[in-house]
Formats: sequence, C-alpha cells, structure tokens
Amino acid sequence: MKKILFVFVALLHFVGVEAQTANSHTEFDAFAKIYQEGNGFVLKAPNGYADAGHDPFDWSPASHKHSRGMEIYRMRLHSKSDDVLIIYPSEGYFRYNPKEQSGELVGVSMYIQNAKEYPNALIKLNAMTGLQEVTLPEEAKQDYVKYSGKNVRKWFNADRVYVADFKLEKPFDEKYTHAMVVTFHQTGKRMYEVVCFFKNDDQKLRSKVFDDLKGNIMLYDNGEYTYKTNGASAVKIFEKWGNNYNDKYLSHPLDDNMMRIMRRKVPGRI
Repeated sequence: MKKILFVFVALLHFVGVEAQTANSHTEFDAFAKIYQEGNGFVLKAPNGYADAGHDPFDWSPASHKHSRGMEIYRMRLHSKSDDVLIIYPSEGYFRYNPKEQSGELVGVSMYIQNAKEYPNALIKLNAMTGLQEVTLPEEAKQDYVKYSGKNVRKWFNADRVYVADFKLEKPFDEKYTHAMVVTFHQTGKRMYEVVCFFKNDDQKLRSKVFDDLKGNIMLYDNGEYTYKTNGASAVKIFEKWGNNYNDKYLSHPLDDNMMRIMRRKVPGRI
C-alpha cells in the first residue's frame, strides 16, 4: 500500500512539474526585463503562453523570395491550447520617428506589401530612419484596421494601433498558414510590433489573441531612451543568450563566412 501511495505521489509531482514547464516563460521574462531597461517598453507573456525559443532570425511574409522589408526577431511564445505562436523583435529593435514627415506611419504596410505584392505600391527609403517604407494603394486600406482613442491608451499606452492579417505564401515553420501583425505607435515618438501565427483563417481566434496582447505590451517613452540606452541593454541580452542566428527563413542559406559575421554581432544592430 505504501509503495502504491509513493508511486501516486511521485506521479502527481511529475505531472505538476510538466505543467509548470509547459507554461514557463522565464526566458521571455528575463529578456523583457533587460529590454525595458534600455527602451522603457513593458513586455509580458500573456496567460497560457510559454517560451518557444530565443535564437534570432530574419523574416517577412516574402523572405523566402527576397530580403525587402525583413525584420529580425528573437523571442517566441507559444500557446499550447490555441496552438498560436507570437514572435517579438530582437533586442536591437528601436524605431524612432519623431516627425513622421511623410504622413502618418502605418506600421503594417510593409508586411501587407510583402504578403499581397501590390504592383502600384510606392517603396522608398526614409532618410531619417534609414528604413524602407511603403505607401500602399488606396485599395489596400481594406487590409488593415486602425484603433485609436482612450481604449488604445488603456490597452497599450499607445496613440494608435494597426492590425493586419493575411495568408502566407510559405507557411511559417511549415505549419502556420496565416499571420496577424500588430503595430503599436506613439505619435511622433516610437513604435513596436509583433507577429502572431495561426494554423488557419480563424477570425474568432485572432480576436482572442489580440485580447491576449492587451496590457501585455505597454509603450512608455518620456524621452530618456535613446539608441545608446537600447544598445546597452541589447549587449546584455546578447551576452546572456548569444546569437545562434538561424537563416532558415531566407531565400537562400548564408555561406559560412557570412554566418560567422551574423553570429558575432548583436541582432538588429549595425
């Protein structure tokens, strides 16, 4: 009887440890803490999401064809119950556009262009940020939704948020066929973005995941955060996890020399 009881208790302990591991996001929490030190933004793992990797990689909806508009990401969170994956930009991510001289920046535009490939879109280089920006044709406005007002302030401490969803020409990790991009903006200041991946076109699930993000991405910028403070925190993250760069999402693999160069530097920093 004692032996049976011991086995039962041990089994309960094993199940408990497995459950804790399945819902663990300690890596993400550590990343978020250091990232906040240099950027001010507060990142939290939504309930039910667990660590799913920390190796940096470049990706866009068209990165299997060309490099235009790629972003470099690092942290991944996965919801086992919904089978949803969220990817977050690398530690070098610091988007600052104080004047928005070309009009209101629609953060999802490049994602939409890479996914839909509108032939009459205008792509140009922003002289202030050094980043490629795209002006979508009028018909592309149906491809995204804009949120603003007091609710957006409450949810994300942002002035406006854009959400776009689309089917992927090449499934992410060979299984996620659809993506939802969410970009968060403080007018005349800074922005942030995440990509969420799904196995099918499920509007109800997309709405749930958007709700999952509320309160778990908060933009704070009082002017004290700069490329310098971002760089300092990025180095700490690089020292903690290194840079085991993954080129699997590119149109062609990197040669050995280029891979060594990529892995020697802080992801997202020039």
